[in-house]
Amino acid sequence: MELLSIILIVVCGAEFILIAALFGRLWHVAGKKPPVVKEKDGVRYTRSDETENADGGVNASFVKGDILLAADEPVEVCKTGRVKPGRYTVLSTQSGSEKVALRINAVSRNQPHESGIILAEGDVIMAENEAVILR
Repeated sequence: MELLSIILIVVCGAEFILIAALFGRLWHVAGKKPPVVKEKDGVRYTRSDETENADGGVNASFVKGDILLAADEPVEVCKTGRVKPGRYTVLSTQSGSEKVALRINAVSRNQPHESGIILAEGDVIMAENEAVILR
């Protein structure tokens, strides 16, 4: 074989590998799910508030994007803070608990497990008696 033929085969092989890697990366990125929680201008938006997994079981475990409120510790809602304005699903950390005691802006209420709340800038939220997950 001539030197030119060998160089041509090596270049074609390298191009084939590069194209295969590029298409593989595009397929990999296209197959990813969008994030469940999205933040825009300091406000939290959630795409889904599902609390059941694919098997129909309860998905109340702590996952990325969840916020854990410790009992009796007030947290102020602000765009730059830990709890941002937006819609949240309230999840109890105690098994078998159907209601969660929350204090929002000095008003105490029993919030049902898996119910939604909307928090605005400047609100103060506190979990009473037990830790609470905000999803």
